[in-house]
Amino acid sequence: MIYYFGDGSDGALNVASGTQNLPLNQIHQFTSVTIAAGATLSTASTTGSVLFIAVQDTFTLNGTINVSGKVNPGSADWSFTVDGVTYSSPGVAVGSYYSDHGPANFGFGSGGAGGGFSGGPLGGSGGSGGYGISGGAGVGQSRNSNGTFSMNGNAGSNSGGGSGSSGITISKDSTRFLTVTSNSGRGGTSYGESGADGSGSVIDQGGTGSAGYSWASNGGGGAGGIAGRAGVHIVIRARKIVLNGTIITSGSTGGNGGNGGRLIRQSGATNFWGSPGLGGGGGSGGNISIFYADTLTNTAAKFVNGGSGGAAGYGDTGFVQPVSQGGSGIPGTFTSKKLTPAEYASSISVDSTNSQVAYGSPTLTAGAVTVTPTSAASSYAAGPPLITMNIWDVGNSASVTGYGSPIITQGPPPPPPPVNWEDLGVENTKEYVAKVYSKTGQFMRVLTDITDDLTFSQQILTPGTTTTIRLARSAENTIELREPLTDQAGVGYTDQTSDPYVVTSTTANTVGPDTDIEEGLGVDIFAHYGGYEPLVNEKGEPYVDQDGDPYIVSTGAPMGRRVFSGKIMKYRAHYGDTEYVEATLRSHGDELTKGELIKSGAATTVTYPSTEIATIAKNILDTNPGRIGYTTGSIDTTGVAPTMKFELNTKLEGIKSLYTQTPPGFYWYVDVGENLLYIKKRNTVADHIFVKGKHLADIDIEKSAEDLRNKIYFVGGDNGTGALFKIYADPAAITEYGLGVYRITDRRFTVAASAQRYAEKMMGEYGRPIWTSTITIPSSVYDIESIKLGQMVGFRNFGNFVDTQLLQIVGYNYTSTLITLTLGTLQEGMAEIIADLDEGLSNEQYQQLPTTPS
Repeated sequence: MIYYFGDGSDGALNVASGTQNLPLNQIHQFTSVTIAAGATLSTASTTGSVLFIAVQDTFTLNGTINVSGKVNPGSADWSFTVDGVTYSSPGVAVGSYYSDHGPANFGFGSGGAGGGFSGGPLGGSGGSGGYGISGGAGVGQSRNSNGTFSMNGNAGSNSGGGSGSSGITISKDSTRFLTVTSNSGRGGTSYGESGADGSGSVIDQGGTGSAGYSWASNGGGGAGGIAGRAGVHIVIRARKIVLNGTIITSGSTGGNGGNGGRLIRQSGATNFWGSPGLGGGGGSGGNISIFYADTLTNTAAKFVNGGSGGAAGYGDTGFVQPVSQGGSGIPGTFTSKKLTPAEYASSISVDSTNSQVAYGSPTLTAGAVTVTPTSAASSYAAGPPLITMNIWDVGNSASVTGYGSPIITQGPPPPPPPVNWEDLGVENTKEYVAKVYSKTGQFMRVLTDITDDLTFSQQILTPGTTTTIRLARSAENTIELREPLTDQAGVGYTDQTSDPYVVTSTTANTVGPDTDIEEGLGVDIFAHYGGYEPLVNEKGEPYVDQDGDPYIVSTGAPMGRRVFSGKIMKYRAHYGDTEYVEATLRSHGDELTKGELIKSGAATTVTYPSTEIATIAKNILDTNPGRIGYTTGSIDTTGVAPTMKFELNTKLEGIKSLYTQTPPGFYWYVDVGENLLYIKKRNTVADHIFVKGKHLADIDIEKSAEDLRNKIYFVGGDNGTGALFKIYADPAAITEYGLGVYRITDRRFTVAASAQRYAEKMMGEYGRPIWTSTITIPSSVYDIESIKLGQMVGFRNFGNFVDTQLLQIVGYNYTSTLITLTLGTLQEGMAEIIADLDEGLSNEQYQQLPTTPS
């Protein structure tokens, strides 16, 4: 462990002009740092993951910090650990690749295959990515005897393209003499280079007989694009930080692939080329992490973008460009944190008593105290000093006499107080209020006889869930209802202040028609907890108004937070020693299946040509809208604009189809309390951090490969030339973890690019073993109502690899006192797989329907 703000051993850093470089993956410890306007702090390192700077006093940036695209392209293997936190290289996105060549290594694009003739021979295959490049050497041959002679092309290596093939046919009389030569084009031999055209020639040596001959040579494929360069993480620790300049941690763009070479015959060039090289992946941006103790001024411009992927070259019949390009790098993030004294505490000896104090601001008992730093805990600039500290009552300030410059060794923050796990959930107070609404949405009454607390479970990728409430009532009794007084047309009577007149009536019984427990009635359940308390400053002193009264703020949700919204799906009455009624509530997400289909007017066939996924999802909800809606922040823009066609599909089927086209890392669900659809990109930092000993006692983390899906056979619909039938694979995952075959049958897919997005998303989630865990968080130590599906969870205070894990909440079980979270990647059970197959078969039956029912 280093001193949190460093020991100042590197002195003061003053970059007045020009560029000054610092090496990566090293702890730089300065007394102060100043980067003037027009000056740049950078690095000359080509390997590494983080620029780590600790400053004892002030870090001032008026110029530029630029660590954009500095490291060698492609590799994501560098890492550096400080105080138990590991900073790994941002890496690069995957380069484009041909499925039969294997994935691009470290983000390099595949080289193109050399051209081949119809019926053979074959061109050489392209490389699958890598640092060095070697295009396939062209093959050549000369013949002067009758017959047909052909030679396959040579394969390229790394991202080099394969060479083309060559062929010769000779038919001549025995008295005729000629020599025919055919030379295939080589593959591209440098990143983005085009393959060479084929060539050939004939030497007629004369004679009296007739001669017939032909020759043809294919060009080689272009080389694949180079990978982008990743950015570098920046970590700054200082007491005071001033950011007025520019910080750049962006990744660079991936290189483009080269063109394929042409097929040449004796009659001249043809309209056929070798396959083009594909684009490299873009570099990801680095994160910027700021930690300070006193103040932060933050007006700097920050560029943390991921580089875009390179484009493919041109080739094949018609000299066309493939749609695919290298993947785009992931952008970095900016975070800042003001530290508490406990987070950068130091340990010193005071009269042989070990004390935890805030570095530079010790709090001791008033009076004269002798402080003797020991050799085990301190080092000195000039001998072992004896320091006398006079501690005063007012402000606990200190004056120091003596000589030398003692350096105080920092210790870890004090551990949290022990938690009695057996009593958790007993001491917290929480009330639930269940409000009943008519089928038209009018408030009816509050259910006052619920005898149990709310509990329900939900997973991501689902539209909602159900819950059951028990009421202490007999179905044979009557209840009193209060409802608005209306005229014959159903219009409510109101008084002069527009408040409705209310009448009281008695029901014939407690359940069924005309009561508050009937199928289709709406029920909203609110949790009330927390309270109100004075607003205080860092010293615990309350802020007051001009009359001296403290300002009051709320804690928790004293006015109530809706945690479940649905409608009564069924109820049952129990008779016996105890009589009660149970009602099952289904959240409103079921309207996505039971509500109106995806329609445009009366048409049940709706097509969205090249439309952003978020736009389609919002349009589906806006058409014949129900209770499920969205907000500005609940549906993220995906950057993907597929052409989607829906034929007699429910809204749920539409949302699930859209999800298959989202980039890796996206998820969806319907919030049962907010009645909102969420389509979100998974966060790259923790939304919740749970500390051992404070929020949970222990944890079990499991790594499982039981649901591997790294080779996918995809069967789609008929696109006019036959059924779409593709195979997609992740060879690197297969090599490292073993084969996991999976089949997808969905006749709605007729475009290869859409099928590939679906398959790549599936392999991105299940192509490799996944970490999973189940943890329980008591409501007495955490606001469990703030926990949402899809959010990311981190851990602290375990002192091992658990502290580095970042897991997604894929499901939870909510109760009033506890929430049990399922973390990791959602693994499908057999029931879900069968349901998906049934849905696929049903959708297959709906193909080729008229656009509008008669």
